[in-house]
Amino acid sequence: MLLLVRQWLGWSYVHKRLLSEQVEYEESGWYDGQVWEKPLSWRERDLLLAQHEVRPILGRLARAMALVTGLMLGGASICQAL
Repeated sequence: MLLLVRQWLGWSYVHKRLLSEQVEYEESGWYDGQVWEKPLSWRERDLLLAQHEVRPILGRLARAMALVTGLMLGGASICQAL
C-alpha cells in the first residue's frame, strides 16, 4: 500500500506540473529562483500529456489502492471474526 501511495504522489506531482501555466526554476537554491510562463505550444503539449498519459496512470493507481484497501479491510474483518 505504501508503494502505491508513493507512486500516486509522484504521478500527481507530475500531473500538477504539466497542468500549471507557470514553471518555477531554481538555479542553485531557494533564494535565486525564477518563475516564467510556459509558451502556448508547450502548454498544449503538456495538456495532452497530462490528459492521455498521466491521468490514466493515476486512475489505475487509484483503483489499485482501492483494491488493496478493500483486501486489507477484508483480511482484518476475517481476523476479527476468528
